[in-house]
Parts: sequence; C-alpha cells; structure tokens
Amino acid sequence: MELGSEFNLDMSDLRISPNSFFEYMSEINYCLFDSGRSALKAIIGSLGKGHILMPEYICESVLKCFSADKIVFYKLKDNLQIDTGDLLNKIDSSTSAVYLMHYFGSLQSGKVLSLIQAEKEKYGFTIIEDTTHSIFSECQTIGDYCVASLRKWFAVSNGGALYTRSPSNLHNYDDVQKSTDNDKAYAMMMKTLYLNGRLDCNSEYRKIFVECEDRLDEQSETKRISDYSKFLLGCFDVNEIVKKRKPNLRYLQNKLRSTGIKQICDFTDKDCPFALPVLVPNRNDLHRYLMENKIYCAVHWPFDGLSYSERPLAFLLSKNMLSLPIDQRYGEEEMAYLFQVLEAYKGRLRF
Repeated sequence: MELGSEFNLDMSDLRISPNSFFEYMSEINYCLFDSGRSALKAIIGSLGKGHILMPEYICESVLKCFSADKIVFYKLKDNLQIDTGDLLNKIDSSTSAVYLMHYFGSLQSGKVLSLIQAEKEKYGFTIIEDTTHSIFSECQTIGDYCVASLRKWFAVSNGGALYTRSPSNLHNYDDVQKSTDNDKAYAMMMKTLYLNGRLDCNSEYRKIFVECEDRLDEQSETKRISDYSKFLLGCFDVNEIVKKRKPNLRYLQNKLRSTGIKQICDFTDKDCPFALPVLVPNRNDLHRYLMENKIYCAVHWPFDGLSYSERPLAFLLSKNMLSLPIDQRYGEEEMAYLFQVLEAYKGRLRF
C-alpha cells in the first residue's frame, strides 16, 4: 500500500461529472490559470502602492509574487488562527492589502473575519483570500479576490483559480497565454500503471513530477490553465471529494489521541480538510520512517534561512510539522494502515 505524494490518473475512470468544480463555482465569477501563483500575479497590478499584510506562515511561492519591501508579516496563534491584536496593530492608512488564509481547511473564525471587514471599511484596503486549503470548506468568506491552487485537490496537470462575487473585479484574461504543459498528467497515468502492477516505472514518473515542479518554479510569466487540465476538472465529483475526506479526518483524529502526536488545527463538521497537520519534535525522523513504509507526507512549508525573530511560528512549524494525507483516494483501510504505522513509531517520539 502506498499513501500520499502526487495524484495518479486513470483515463478509464474519467466521465464528465454533474457535480464538478464548474457546478460548484456556478454562482462565482472566476478565471482559471495554470497555478495559484499565476492567479495571484494577475491581480497584483490592481493593488495600491502601500504595504501588504501577510501571515507569518505562508508558502514561499506566494511571497515571491510580491516585492519583499512591501511585505509586513502579522502573527498567528498556535492553532493557525489569526492573532487579531497583532494584525489590527499593523493595519493603517498605508495598508494596500491584507492577505488571509484558512489553513488546511479550518476556517478563520467569524469574529476575526468581521474585525478585518470592519477595518477594510475604515481604511479601504483590498482583502486577498487564499482558499487553496479551504475552497471546499467555504468557497469565499470576505475576500475581494480569492486565489486557489486547484492542482493540490485534483489530478490535473495544472490549475489555479482567481475568483470573486463582484464581476467588476475581474478583467478579461483572454489575451493571457494558455499553458500547454501536460507532462504531469502523463506522469499521473504512469503512476496508475505502477500502482496496479502493470508497469515498473516508479523512478520515471517521479522524475517527471520533479521536472514539472521545477519548470513551474522557474516560470516568470502568467499563464492560463491548459485545455486538457480544464477538461479534467470537469470529471471530478466535488461532493464525493468532500464526502471522503471528512470521515478520513475524523478517523485519524480519534486514533491519534492515544499517540501523543499533537494536532494543530481545530476543525468543525463544516470544514472539508485539505490534510491533517500534526506537530512532532523529531519530524524529519518520522518523515523518513513514514517514507520507508510508503507513506509520503507533505511538509508545509520548508523555509530555508527563516529567522525565528521575524516569524517565530513559521520557524517552529517548518521544523516540526507534517501533513498527513487524508484525501479522496483513501478510505478507512488506508487510514487504518497510516495509524498502524504511526502507532508503531510512537515509542520513538521525543517530547
């Protein structure tokens, strides 16, 4: 059994779904790009010239979309809820945008969102809402613009969304070049053949995944989603994705209470989880152990050269957090295997 890492894709399973992403977004004005970072770059020019208030814990690919001298970090609490005292102290007339994120599908509290909204009415800044982890918990809360990386949820070569409820906020992006890079989909098909024991191509498809990610990291221009990825988006059932992820989360949450492994986010029944983030002091050792047992967990996010004094929580999480896979590929059998491996490891935990 293998868990985590990139999605696989079985062409024989593909059917146009009546509950696809397009149906889910039917009342929203959106444009599809090749990545979340392309979606974000598309709106940066419309922001004011002041500073951007950014949560201290955020993917470096997001930070690279902005000029470093415009970014001011605000603090988060241990459960990744916004530290409103710190944020409100940093909002002033020079604030051009507040960037907020709902981590791992756990929504920021309604009280926090109301306070930010009230400050927006006072100072007139733009709210950018990153829904990469939360788009299926709630499509949008208070964002003037929402951005999401869809390739983190679906077996697509590329995909990111920029959306808003206000049609006047979105420009016509028809002149933006479409991506034609579908190599990742080919690698996902190869992975299916490998998992089914039909082709010994493990190293080959993993190499393609790395190459695709490297190309995206090096890409400077904004691109729209490829036609093939757009087709694939219409084939996945969003209702089924939500239906499968929630019980996977509950199963692991209940089981992990006996291990001493700390769960970070506070999920409600409404939240659709992106992953289950846990905190362990010897994260790298556990990470290697899980890989030895064919469980591949993401690290959100590795930060090289991160200063503790500037972003203390991000520093802590970059060293000690692991994201356990609970996505729609899996059910109780896979979650039981994941817990069995963690249970066998728990004697090596150092608290």
